[in-house]
Amino acid sequence: KRMKRAIVGVLSIGGIVILSIIGLVLYSSYISTPTSHQIKLSKSATLPCSEDILKSIPNLTTKQKQDAVDHFIQALRFETISHTQHSRVNLSQFDNFIHFLQSTYPLSFQICSYPISVPDNHTILLKCNGSNPSLQPFLLASHTDVVPIAPETSKLWSYPPFEGHRDSNGYIYGRGAMDDKPGVISILESLESILTWHKNSKNNQKFITPFTRSFYIAFGQDEEVMGSGAVNVVKHLKNNQITLAFVIDEGGTIINPGVFPGLNKPIALIGTSEKGFVSFNITVTGAGGHSSMPPNQTPVGILSTIISQLENNQFPVRLEGVFHSTIVAITPEMDPGPIRGIFSNLWLFKPLLAYVLSILPGLESTRAMLRTTTAPTILDAGIADNVLPKSATATINFRIIPGETINTVYNHIKSIVGDNPNVKIVNFRESSSSGPSGSNPSAVSPVGSEYFGWGVIQWVTAKIGFGVVPFLVMGATDGRHYYEVTDQVYRFIPMRLNKEDLVRIHGVNERLREDDIERCVEWYRNVIITASMCSGEDVHQGIVQARFGPDLNHKEL
Repeated sequence: KRMKRAIVGVLSIGGIVILSIIGLVLYSSYISTPTSHQIKLSKSATLPCSEDILKSIPNLTTKQKQDAVDHFIQALRFETISHTQHSRVNLSQFDNFIHFLQSTYPLSFQICSYPISVPDNHTILLKCNGSNPSLQPFLLASHTDVVPIAPETSKLWSYPPFEGHRDSNGYIYGRGAMDDKPGVISILESLESILTWHKNSKNNQKFITPFTRSFYIAFGQDEEVMGSGAVNVVKHLKNNQITLAFVIDEGGTIINPGVFPGLNKPIALIGTSEKGFVSFNITVTGAGGHSSMPPNQTPVGILSTIISQLENNQFPVRLEGVFHSTIVAITPEMDPGPIRGIFSNLWLFKPLLAYVLSILPGLESTRAMLRTTTAPTILDAGIADNVLPKSATATINFRIIPGETINTVYNHIKSIVGDNPNVKIVNFRESSSSGPSGSNPSAVSPVGSEYFGWGVIQWVTAKIGFGVVPFLVMGATDGRHYYEVTDQVYRFIPMRLNKEDLVRIHGVNERLREDDIERCVEWYRNVIITASMCSGEDVHQGIVQARFGPDLNHKEL
Protein backbone atom coordinates (compact mmCIF):
# COMPACT_ATOMS: atom_id res chain seq x y z
CA LYS A 1 0.00 0.00 0.00
CA ARG A 2 2.83 2.36 0.82
CA MET A 3 4.42 1.65 -2.57
CA LYS A 4 1.12 2.27 -4.31
CA ARG A 5 0.62 5.57 -2.46
CA ALA A 6 4.18 6.61 -3.37
CA ILE A 7 3.60 5.82 -7.05
CA VAL A 8 0.31 7.72 -7.01
CA GLY A 9 2.04 10.65 -5.32
CA VAL A 10 4.83 10.75 -7.87
CA LEU A 11 2.38 10.51 -10.74
CA SER A 12 0.27 13.27 -9.22
CA ILE A 13 3.26 15.55 -8.85
CA GLY A 14 4.36 14.69 -12.38
CA GLY A 15 0.88 15.43 -13.68
CA ILE A 16 0.81 18.78 -11.89
CA VAL A 17 4.23 19.68 -13.33
CA ILE A 18 3.16 18.70 -16.84
CA LEU A 19 -0.11 20.61 -16.58
CA SER A 20 1.77 23.63 -15.19
CA ILE A 21 4.21 23.56 -18.11
CA ILE A 22 1.34 23.23 -20.60
CA GLY A 23 -0.44 26.12 -18.92
CA LEU A 24 2.72 28.25 -18.94
CA VAL A 25 3.31 27.57 -22.63
CA LEU A 26 -0.30 28.35 -23.55
CA TYR A 27 -0.19 31.50 -21.44
CA SER A 28 3.01 32.75 -23.08
CA SER A 29 1.73 31.70 -26.53
CA TYR A 30 -1.64 33.42 -26.51
CA ILE A 31 -2.14 35.65 -23.46
CA SER A 32 1.08 37.09 -22.10
CA THR A 33 3.03 39.56 -24.22
CA PRO A 34 6.78 39.80 -23.52
CA THR A 35 8.13 43.28 -22.85
CA SER A 36 9.01 44.98 -26.11
CA HIS A 37 12.52 46.30 -26.64
CA GLN A 38 11.36 48.82 -29.26
CA ILE A 39 10.69 52.54 -29.10
CA LYS A 40 7.52 54.01 -30.57
CA LEU A 41 7.67 57.28 -32.46
CA SER A 42 5.06 59.17 -34.41
CA LYS A 43 5.86 60.55 -37.84
CA SER A 44 5.88 64.02 -36.30
CA ALA A 45 8.38 63.11 -33.56
CA THR A 46 11.36 65.45 -33.48
CA LEU A 47 14.94 64.28 -33.44
CA PRO A 48 16.49 64.08 -29.96
CA CYS A 49 18.50 67.29 -30.20
CA SER A 50 18.26 70.69 -28.66
CA GLU A 51 20.33 72.63 -31.19
CA ASP A 52 18.46 75.44 -32.94
CA ILE A 53 20.05 74.47 -36.24
CA LEU A 54 17.90 71.34 -36.46
CA LYS A 55 14.66 73.29 -36.47
CA SER A 56 15.42 74.85 -39.83
CA ILE A 57 16.43 71.74 -41.79
CA PRO A 58 13.59 71.08 -44.25
CA ASN A 59 12.33 67.65 -45.25
CA LEU A 60 13.33 66.23 -48.60
CA THR A 61 11.32 67.65 -51.47
CA THR A 62 9.55 65.54 -54.08
CA LYS A 63 12.15 66.65 -56.62
CA GLN A 64 15.03 65.61 -54.37
CA LYS A 65 13.47 62.17 -53.94
CA GLN A 66 12.96 61.76 -57.69
CA ASP A 67 16.50 62.97 -58.38
CA ALA A 68 17.80 60.31 -55.98
CA VAL A 69 15.97 57.60 -57.93
CA ASP A 70 17.27 58.93 -61.26
CA HIS A 71 20.84 59.05 -59.92
CA PHE A 72 20.47 55.48 -58.66
CA ILE A 73 19.38 54.33 -62.11
CA GLN A 74 22.39 56.05 -63.67
CA ALA A 75 24.72 54.42 -61.12
CA LEU A 76 23.55 50.96 -62.18
CA ARG A 77 24.78 51.61 -65.73
CA PHE A 78 28.43 51.58 -64.68
CA GLU A 79 29.88 48.07 -64.94
CA THR A 80 32.01 48.28 -61.81
CA ILE A 81 32.60 44.53 -61.67
CA SER A 82 35.11 42.97 -59.30
CA HIS A 83 37.14 39.91 -60.24
CA THR A 84 39.47 37.84 -58.11
CA GLN A 85 42.02 38.26 -60.89
CA HIS A 86 42.77 41.96 -60.74
CA SER A 87 43.91 42.04 -64.37
CA ARG A 88 40.32 41.34 -65.45
CA VAL A 89 38.92 44.42 -63.70
CA ASN A 90 37.90 47.21 -66.06
CA LEU A 91 39.31 50.16 -64.12
CA SER A 92 37.90 52.68 -66.61
CA GLN A 93 34.41 51.79 -65.38
CA PHE A 94 35.46 52.66 -61.83
CA ASP A 95 37.08 55.89 -63.05
CA ASN A 96 33.90 56.86 -64.86
CA PHE A 97 31.73 56.00 -61.87
CA ILE A 98 33.86 58.11 -59.52
CA HIS A 99 33.67 61.01 -61.99
CA PHE A 100 29.88 60.59 -62.07
CA LEU A 101 29.71 60.74 -58.27
CA GLN A 102 31.95 63.80 -58.12
CA SER A 103 29.89 65.69 -60.70
CA THR A 104 26.54 64.61 -59.21
CA TYR A 105 27.47 65.43 -55.61
CA PRO A 106 29.84 68.41 -55.95
CA LEU A 107 29.40 69.81 -52.44
CA SER A 108 30.05 66.43 -50.83
CA PHE A 109 33.35 66.02 -52.64
CA GLN A 110 34.38 69.66 -52.16
CA ILE A 111 33.43 70.30 -48.54
CA CYS A 112 34.19 66.77 -47.32
CA SER A 113 37.24 66.24 -49.53
CA TYR A 114 39.70 63.96 -47.78
CA PRO A 115 41.76 62.01 -50.31
CA ILE A 116 44.11 59.30 -49.09
CA SER A 117 46.76 57.43 -50.99
CA VAL A 118 45.77 53.82 -51.60
CA PRO A 119 47.41 51.35 -53.97
CA ASP A 120 44.53 51.27 -56.46
CA ASN A 121 43.26 54.86 -56.11
CA HIS A 122 39.65 53.73 -56.43
CA THR A 123 38.66 53.63 -52.77
CA ILE A 124 36.67 56.72 -51.80
CA LEU A 125 37.21 58.26 -48.37
CA LEU A 126 35.57 61.54 -47.37
CA LYS A 127 35.69 63.40 -44.07
CA CYS A 128 33.04 65.92 -43.04
CA ASN A 129 34.58 68.05 -40.30
CA GLY A 130 32.56 68.95 -37.22
CA SER A 131 32.93 72.03 -35.06
CA ASN A 132 33.81 70.00 -31.95
CA PRO A 133 36.99 67.95 -32.55
CA SER A 134 36.77 66.42 -29.07
CA LEU A 135 33.80 64.29 -30.16
CA GLN A 136 34.67 60.86 -31.52
CA PRO A 137 33.81 60.60 -35.25
CA PHE A 138 31.69 57.89 -36.85
CA LEU A 139 31.84 56.31 -40.31
CA LEU A 140 29.29 55.32 -42.97
CA ALA A 141 30.49 52.55 -45.28
CA SER A 142 29.42 50.99 -48.56
CA HIS A 143 31.15 49.69 -51.69
CA THR A 144 31.13 50.59 -55.37
CA ASP A 145 31.88 47.17 -56.89
CA VAL A 146 29.40 44.50 -57.96
CA VAL A 147 29.66 40.80 -58.74
CA PRO A 148 29.88 39.53 -62.35
CA ILE A 149 26.97 38.17 -64.36
CA ALA A 150 27.33 34.41 -64.80
CA PRO A 151 27.34 33.77 -68.59
CA GLU A 152 24.73 31.03 -68.32
CA THR A 153 22.30 33.44 -66.56
CA SER A 154 22.65 36.53 -68.75
CA LYS A 155 19.66 35.55 -70.93
CA LEU A 156 17.50 34.86 -67.87
CA TRP A 157 17.35 38.54 -66.91
CA SER A 158 14.12 40.32 -67.77
CA TYR A 159 16.17 43.38 -68.75
CA PRO A 160 19.88 43.86 -69.49
CA PRO A 161 21.70 43.82 -66.12
CA PHE A 162 23.51 47.12 -66.70
CA GLU A 163 20.65 49.04 -68.27
CA GLY A 164 19.13 50.32 -65.04
CA HIS A 165 15.61 49.58 -66.25
CA ARG A 166 12.60 50.90 -64.32
CA ASP A 167 9.41 48.90 -64.93
CA SER A 168 5.78 49.99 -64.60
CA ASN A 169 5.56 48.60 -61.05
CA GLY A 170 8.30 50.85 -59.73
CA TYR A 171 11.05 48.21 -59.67
CA ILE A 172 14.53 49.16 -60.85
CA TYR A 173 16.54 46.27 -62.30
CA GLY A 174 20.30 45.99 -62.48
CA ARG A 175 23.40 44.39 -61.06
CA GLY A 176 24.15 46.22 -57.84
CA ALA A 177 20.54 47.29 -57.32
CA MET A 178 20.57 45.52 -53.94
CA ASP A 179 24.29 45.08 -53.29
CA ASP A 180 25.36 47.79 -52.79
CA LYS A 181 24.80 50.85 -54.94
CA PRO A 182 21.76 51.79 -52.83
CA GLY A 183 24.21 52.47 -50.00
CA VAL A 184 26.57 54.57 -52.11
CA ILE A 185 23.84 56.70 -53.68
CA SER A 186 21.71 57.09 -50.53
CA ILE A 187 24.63 58.20 -48.36
CA LEU A 188 25.75 60.82 -50.89
CA GLU A 189 22.19 62.01 -51.61
CA SER A 190 21.68 62.49 -47.87
CA LEU A 191 24.92 64.38 -47.39
CA GLU A 192 24.42 66.54 -50.49
CA SER A 193 20.91 67.56 -49.37
CA ILE A 194 22.20 68.72 -45.98
CA LEU A 195 25.13 70.61 -47.48
CA THR A 196 22.85 72.23 -50.08
CA TRP A 197 20.52 73.39 -47.33
CA HIS A 198 23.46 74.75 -45.37
CA LYS A 199 24.89 76.57 -48.38
CA ASN A 200 21.55 78.25 -49.09
CA SER A 201 20.80 78.97 -45.44
CA LYS A 202 20.76 82.57 -44.24
CA ASN A 203 22.78 81.35 -41.26
CA ASN A 204 25.58 79.80 -43.25
CA GLN A 205 27.97 82.53 -42.12
CA LYS A 206 27.22 81.79 -38.48
CA PHE A 207 27.62 78.04 -38.86
CA ILE A 208 30.97 77.40 -40.52
CA THR A 209 30.03 73.73 -40.65
CA PRO A 210 26.56 72.29 -40.19
CA PHE A 211 28.04 69.41 -38.20
CA THR A 212 29.10 69.22 -34.59
CA ARG A 213 30.64 65.75 -34.74
CA SER A 214 32.99 64.83 -37.58
CA PHE A 215 32.27 61.75 -39.65
CA TYR A 216 33.77 59.73 -42.49
CA ILE A 217 32.30 58.15 -45.60
CA ALA A 218 34.17 55.16 -47.04
CA PHE A 219 33.39 53.27 -50.25
CA GLY A 220 35.61 50.30 -50.97
CA GLN A 221 36.11 49.23 -54.57
CA ASP A 222 36.70 45.50 -54.04
CA GLU A 223 34.42 44.33 -51.24
CA GLU A 224 32.96 41.54 -53.37
CA VAL A 225 36.36 39.85 -53.72
CA MET A 226 37.37 40.52 -50.11
CA GLY A 227 39.97 42.97 -51.29
CA SER A 228 42.06 45.75 -49.81
CA GLY A 229 39.82 48.85 -50.05
CA ALA A 230 38.42 48.85 -46.51
CA VAL A 231 41.69 47.41 -45.19
CA ASN A 232 43.52 50.50 -46.48
CA VAL A 233 40.96 52.80 -44.87
CA VAL A 234 41.45 51.09 -41.52
CA LYS A 235 45.24 51.29 -41.90
CA HIS A 236 44.95 55.02 -42.58
CA LEU A 237 42.78 55.54 -39.48
CA LYS A 238 45.13 53.51 -37.29
CA ASN A 239 48.22 55.26 -38.63
CA ASN A 240 46.62 58.57 -37.65
CA GLN A 241 45.47 57.22 -34.26
CA ILE A 242 41.81 57.72 -35.16
CA THR A 243 39.18 55.62 -33.42
CA LEU A 244 35.49 55.70 -34.27
CA ALA A 245 32.32 55.97 -32.19
CA PHE A 246 30.57 53.52 -34.53
CA VAL A 247 30.42 52.26 -38.11
CA ILE A 248 27.35 51.52 -40.24
CA ASP A 249 27.89 49.23 -43.21
CA GLU A 250 25.62 47.09 -45.39
CA GLY A 251 24.29 43.70 -44.24
CA GLY A 252 20.87 43.80 -42.61
CA THR A 253 17.57 44.84 -44.21
CA ILE A 254 13.92 45.27 -43.34
CA ILE A 255 12.23 41.90 -43.72
CA ASN A 256 8.57 41.74 -44.67
CA PRO A 257 6.02 39.37 -43.09
CA GLY A 258 6.61 35.74 -44.01
CA VAL A 259 10.41 35.80 -43.93
CA PHE A 260 10.73 34.92 -40.22
CA PRO A 261 8.36 32.22 -38.85
CA GLY A 262 5.63 33.63 -36.61
CA LEU A 263 6.35 37.27 -37.46
CA ASN A 264 3.58 39.01 -39.33
CA LYS A 265 4.91 42.55 -39.46
CA PRO A 266 8.06 44.08 -40.96
CA ILE A 267 11.12 44.37 -38.75
CA ALA A 268 14.61 45.80 -39.25
CA LEU A 269 17.43 43.28 -38.88
CA ILE A 270 20.58 45.04 -37.68
CA GLY A 271 23.70 42.98 -38.22
CA THR A 272 25.77 42.95 -35.03
CA SER A 273 28.20 40.29 -36.23
CA GLU A 274 29.01 38.36 -39.38
CA LYS A 275 29.96 34.81 -40.13
CA GLY A 276 33.50 33.91 -41.07
CA PHE A 277 34.32 32.17 -44.32
CA VAL A 278 36.79 29.71 -45.75
CA SER A 279 36.93 27.40 -48.77
CA PHE A 280 38.95 24.22 -48.89
CA ASN A 281 40.00 22.16 -51.90
CA ILE A 282 39.74 18.43 -51.29
CA THR A 283 41.80 16.53 -53.86
CA VAL A 284 41.79 12.74 -54.30
CA THR A 285 44.52 11.17 -56.44
CA GLY A 286 44.67 7.75 -58.11
CA ALA A 287 46.36 5.75 -60.84
CA GLY A 288 44.15 6.83 -63.72
CA GLY A 289 43.92 4.62 -66.80
CA HIS A 290 41.26 3.39 -69.23
CA SER A 291 37.65 3.50 -68.11
CA SER A 292 37.13 -0.09 -69.33
CA MET A 293 39.21 -1.38 -66.38
CA PRO A 294 38.28 0.76 -63.37
CA PRO A 295 39.43 -0.05 -59.82
CA ASN A 296 36.91 -0.62 -57.05
CA GLN A 297 37.42 2.97 -55.89
CA THR A 298 38.22 5.83 -58.24
CA PRO A 299 39.21 9.39 -57.26
CA VAL A 300 35.77 10.58 -58.40
CA GLY A 301 34.01 7.91 -56.34
CA ILE A 302 36.06 8.56 -53.20
CA LEU A 303 35.55 12.31 -53.55
CA SER A 304 31.80 11.82 -54.00
CA THR A 305 31.68 9.81 -50.78
CA ILE A 306 33.57 12.53 -48.90
CA ILE A 307 31.17 15.22 -50.16
CA SER A 308 28.18 13.10 -49.18
CA GLN A 309 29.62 12.50 -45.71
CA LEU A 310 30.25 16.22 -45.21
CA GLU A 311 26.64 16.99 -46.16
CA ASN A 312 25.33 14.23 -43.91
CA ASN A 313 27.48 15.34 -40.95
CA GLN A 314 26.63 19.01 -40.67
CA PHE A 315 27.96 21.29 -37.96
CA PRO A 316 25.68 21.46 -34.91
CA VAL A 317 22.94 24.07 -34.56
CA ARG A 318 23.78 26.72 -31.95
CA LEU A 319 20.85 28.50 -30.28
CA GLU A 320 23.08 30.98 -28.50
CA GLY A 321 25.02 34.18 -28.99
CA VAL A 322 23.62 36.54 -31.61
CA PHE A 323 20.71 34.22 -32.46
CA HIS A 324 19.63 34.21 -28.82
CA SER A 325 19.67 38.03 -28.89
CA THR A 326 17.55 37.90 -32.05
CA ILE A 327 14.99 35.67 -30.35
CA VAL A 328 14.83 37.85 -27.23
CA ALA A 329 14.20 40.98 -29.34
CA ILE A 330 11.85 39.49 -31.92
CA THR A 331 9.58 37.37 -29.68
CA PRO A 332 7.60 40.36 -28.30
CA GLU A 333 6.87 41.43 -31.88
CA MET A 334 5.30 38.09 -32.84
CA ASP A 335 1.60 37.40 -33.09
CA PRO A 336 0.08 35.10 -30.44
CA GLY A 337 0.68 31.46 -31.32
CA PRO A 338 2.78 28.38 -30.68
CA ILE A 339 6.01 29.84 -32.14
CA ARG A 340 5.88 32.74 -29.68
CA GLY A 341 5.28 30.24 -26.91
CA ILE A 342 8.29 28.16 -27.92
CA PHE A 343 10.58 31.18 -28.25
CA SER A 344 9.38 32.49 -24.88
CA ASN A 345 10.36 29.21 -23.20
CA LEU A 346 13.71 28.26 -24.71
CA TRP A 347 14.72 26.82 -21.33
CA LEU A 348 12.28 24.03 -22.12
CA PHE A 349 12.19 23.79 -25.91
CA LYS A 350 15.83 24.52 -26.83
CA PRO A 351 16.83 20.89 -27.66
CA LEU A 352 13.60 20.27 -29.59
CA LEU A 353 13.88 23.57 -31.47
CA ALA A 354 17.50 22.87 -32.42
CA TYR A 355 16.50 19.47 -33.83
CA VAL A 356 13.48 20.76 -35.74
CA LEU A 357 15.37 23.71 -37.25
CA SER A 358 18.16 21.39 -38.38
CA ILE A 359 15.93 19.07 -40.42
CA LEU A 360 12.85 20.94 -41.67
CA PRO A 361 12.95 21.91 -45.38
CA GLY A 362 12.38 25.51 -46.40
CA LEU A 363 14.28 26.98 -43.44
CA GLU A 364 17.65 27.39 -45.13
CA SER A 365 17.99 31.10 -44.33
CA THR A 366 17.08 30.53 -40.68
CA ARG A 367 19.34 27.49 -40.43
CA ALA A 368 22.25 29.49 -41.83
CA MET A 369 22.03 31.77 -38.77
CA LEU A 370 22.40 28.79 -36.45
CA ARG A 371 25.37 26.82 -37.66
CA THR A 372 28.45 26.75 -39.85
CA THR A 373 27.21 25.88 -43.33
CA THR A 374 28.77 23.41 -45.77
CA ALA A 375 28.41 24.13 -49.49
CA PRO A 376 30.20 22.22 -52.31
CA THR A 377 30.65 24.81 -55.05
CA ILE A 378 33.23 23.63 -57.63
CA LEU A 379 34.05 20.17 -59.04
CA ASP A 380 37.05 19.44 -61.27
CA ALA A 381 37.88 15.99 -62.67
CA GLY A 382 38.39 14.19 -65.97
CA ILE A 383 39.18 15.15 -69.54
CA ALA A 384 37.30 12.49 -71.53
CA ASP A 385 34.43 10.07 -70.99
CA ASN A 386 36.68 6.99 -71.45
CA VAL A 387 39.64 8.11 -69.33
CA LEU A 388 39.90 7.64 -65.57
CA PRO A 389 41.13 10.92 -64.08
CA LYS A 390 44.26 10.76 -61.96
CA SER A 391 42.77 13.33 -59.61
CA ALA A 392 39.44 14.81 -58.65
CA THR A 393 39.02 18.05 -56.72
CA ALA A 394 36.03 19.58 -54.94
CA THR A 395 35.92 23.10 -53.53
CA ILE A 396 33.80 23.30 -50.37
CA ASN A 397 32.77 26.70 -48.99
CA PHE A 398 32.07 27.11 -45.28
CA ARG A 399 30.42 30.09 -43.61
CA ILE A 400 31.58 29.99 -40.00
CA ILE A 401 29.34 30.86 -37.06
CA PRO A 402 30.74 32.73 -34.02
CA GLY A 403 32.15 30.15 -31.63
CA GLU A 404 33.93 28.22 -34.36
CA THR A 405 37.03 29.02 -36.42
CA ILE A 406 38.85 28.12 -39.63
CA ASN A 407 40.82 25.57 -37.61
CA THR A 408 37.68 23.84 -36.33
CA VAL A 409 36.40 23.64 -39.92
CA TYR A 410 39.66 22.04 -41.06
CA ASN A 411 39.51 19.56 -38.18
CA HIS A 412 35.92 18.70 -39.11
CA ILE A 413 36.94 17.89 -42.69
CA LYS A 414 39.91 15.91 -41.41
CA SER A 415 37.63 13.83 -39.19
CA ILE A 416 35.59 12.88 -42.28
CA VAL A 417 38.55 12.22 -44.56
CA GLY A 418 40.63 10.32 -42.03
CA ASP A 419 44.28 9.45 -42.73
CA ASN A 420 43.92 8.55 -46.40
CA PRO A 421 47.31 9.40 -47.98
CA ASN A 422 45.62 9.93 -51.35
CA VAL A 423 43.48 12.79 -50.07
CA LYS A 424 44.82 16.34 -49.60
CA ILE A 425 43.03 19.27 -47.96
CA VAL A 426 44.29 22.70 -49.08
CA ASN A 427 42.93 26.19 -48.49
CA PHE A 428 41.30 27.18 -51.79
CA ARG A 429 42.46 30.78 -51.91
CA GLU A 430 46.01 29.95 -50.87
CA SER A 431 46.21 27.35 -53.63
CA SER A 432 44.75 29.69 -56.28
CA SER A 433 46.35 32.98 -55.13
CA SER A 434 42.94 34.61 -55.49
CA GLY A 435 42.77 36.59 -52.28
CA PRO A 436 42.70 36.17 -48.51
CA SER A 437 42.73 32.61 -47.22
CA GLY A 438 39.60 33.18 -45.20
CA SER A 439 38.27 35.00 -42.18
CA ASN A 440 37.15 33.92 -38.75
CA PRO A 441 33.77 35.22 -37.52
CA SER A 442 33.77 38.87 -36.52
CA ALA A 443 33.41 40.19 -33.01
CA VAL A 444 29.86 40.87 -31.79
CA SER A 445 28.83 44.52 -31.50
CA PRO A 446 27.02 45.62 -28.34
CA VAL A 447 23.26 46.14 -28.27
CA GLY A 448 21.42 48.67 -26.13
CA SER A 449 20.50 52.34 -26.19
CA GLU A 450 23.45 53.13 -23.91
CA TYR A 451 25.68 52.46 -26.91
CA PHE A 452 25.77 55.51 -29.16
CA GLY A 453 25.73 53.65 -32.49
CA TRP A 454 22.88 51.32 -31.57
CA GLY A 455 20.96 54.24 -30.04
CA VAL A 456 21.22 56.27 -33.25
CA ILE A 457 20.12 53.31 -35.38
CA GLN A 458 17.23 52.48 -33.06
CA TRP A 459 16.01 56.07 -33.09
CA VAL A 460 16.19 56.78 -36.83
CA THR A 461 14.72 53.38 -37.72
CA ALA A 462 11.80 53.96 -35.36
CA LYS A 463 11.39 57.36 -37.03
CA ILE A 464 10.58 55.59 -40.33
CA GLY A 465 8.26 53.16 -38.57
CA PHE A 466 10.23 49.97 -37.85
CA GLY A 467 11.49 48.15 -34.79
CA VAL A 468 15.05 46.81 -34.69
CA VAL A 469 16.38 43.34 -33.96
CA PRO A 470 20.05 42.25 -33.78
CA PHE A 471 21.02 39.42 -36.10
CA LEU A 472 23.95 37.53 -37.61
CA VAL A 473 24.93 38.52 -41.17
CA MET A 474 25.44 35.43 -43.34
CA GLY A 475 27.92 36.87 -45.83
CA ALA A 476 31.18 38.77 -45.47
CA THR A 477 31.18 42.58 -45.46
CA ASP A 478 33.82 45.28 -45.15
CA GLY A 479 32.42 45.88 -41.67
CA ARG A 480 34.57 43.13 -40.17
CA HIS A 481 37.74 45.19 -40.77
CA TYR A 482 36.54 48.17 -38.72
CA TYR A 483 36.65 46.33 -35.39
CA GLU A 484 40.28 47.46 -35.25
CA VAL A 485 39.10 51.05 -34.67
CA THR A 486 35.73 50.61 -32.90
CA ASP A 487 33.73 47.99 -31.04
CA GLN A 488 30.45 49.25 -32.51
CA VAL A 489 30.05 47.98 -36.08
CA TYR A 490 26.47 47.65 -37.34
CA ARG A 491 25.29 46.37 -40.70
CA PHE A 492 22.02 47.67 -42.11
CA ILE A 493 20.38 49.40 -45.05
CA PRO A 494 16.60 49.99 -44.92
CA MET A 495 15.52 48.07 -48.03
CA ARG A 496 12.29 46.08 -47.57
CA LEU A 497 12.67 42.51 -48.80
CA ASN A 498 10.32 39.55 -49.22
CA LYS A 499 11.49 35.96 -48.89
CA GLU A 500 11.69 35.58 -52.67
CA ASP A 501 13.84 38.72 -52.93
CA LEU A 502 16.71 37.13 -51.01
CA VAL A 503 17.78 34.96 -53.98
CA ARG A 504 18.05 38.04 -56.22
CA ILE A 505 21.11 39.31 -54.33
CA HIS A 506 24.05 38.26 -56.56
CA GLY A 507 21.45 36.46 -58.66
CA VAL A 508 19.17 36.94 -61.66
CA ASN A 509 16.90 40.00 -61.86
CA GLU A 510 18.45 41.87 -58.96
CA ARG A 511 16.06 44.76 -58.35
CA LEU A 512 14.84 47.39 -55.89
CA ARG A 513 11.73 49.51 -55.60
CA GLU A 514 11.80 53.28 -56.03
CA ASP A 515 10.36 53.83 -52.57
CA ASP A 516 13.25 51.81 -51.11
CA ILE A 517 15.70 54.37 -52.45
CA GLU A 518 13.62 57.20 -51.02
CA ARG A 519 13.48 55.44 -47.64
CA CYS A 520 17.24 54.82 -47.69
CA VAL A 521 17.98 58.48 -48.38
CA GLU A 522 15.68 59.60 -45.56
CA TRP A 523 17.21 57.07 -43.15
CA TYR A 524 20.84 58.00 -43.85
CA ARG A 525 19.91 61.66 -43.68
CA ASN A 526 18.49 61.17 -40.20
CA VAL A 527 21.56 59.17 -39.20
CA ILE A 528 23.84 62.04 -40.24
CA ILE A 529 21.65 64.65 -38.55
CA THR A 530 21.19 62.66 -35.35
CA ALA A 531 24.77 61.46 -34.97
CA SER A 532 26.65 64.53 -36.19
CA MET A 533 24.42 67.24 -34.73
CA CYS A 534 23.37 65.58 -31.47
CA SER A 535 25.43 64.43 -28.55
CA GLY A 536 25.26 60.84 -27.36
CA GLU A 537 23.45 62.08 -24.23
CA ASP A 538 20.74 63.68 -26.39
CA VAL A 539 20.15 60.45 -28.26
CA HIS A 540 20.09 58.35 -25.09
CA GLN A 541 17.66 60.69 -23.34
CA GLY A 542 15.42 60.81 -26.43
CA ILE A 543 15.19 57.03 -26.59
CA VAL A 544 14.46 56.72 -22.87
CA GLN A 545 11.65 59.25 -23.12
CA ALA A 546 10.23 57.57 -26.22
CA ARG A 547 10.09 54.21 -24.41
CA PHE A 548 9.20 55.26 -20.86
CA GLY A 549 7.86 58.81 -20.97
CA PRO A 550 9.43 62.22 -20.35
CA ASP A 551 9.51 61.96 -16.54
CA LEU A 552 11.99 59.08 -16.35
CA ASN A 553 15.60 60.05 -15.88
CA HIS A 554 17.89 58.09 -18.18
CA LYS A 555 20.07 57.06 -15.19
CA GLU A 556 17.16 54.95 -13.92
CA LEU A 557 17.24 52.78 -17.06
